Amino acid sequence: MVCHGVEGSGGLANPGSLGGFVPGFLGGNFAHLVRDREEFREWVRSGTLERYERNPVARHFLRRQRVAMPAYRDTVPEEAID
Repeated sequence: MVCHGVEGSGGLANPGSLGGFVPGFLGGNFAHLVRDREEFREWVRSGTLERYERNPVARHFLRRQRVAMPAYRDTVPEEAID
């Protein structure tokens, strides 16, 4: 998980994103971005959240960020997402 930093602690600078960096899995950012396990699974599978795509402000930042979450639907098995 190069983008999300060592052991998911936060990572890569991401110009154009809301916070300016790729969020880690630790700390408050993750809890604000993903509400529950199913949203996390959706984000990994599709590379985005429908909830964000429907929100004009969130969609703005998703479209302009330099590093976007790839969709892992076809490459990461479901059990690995958990």
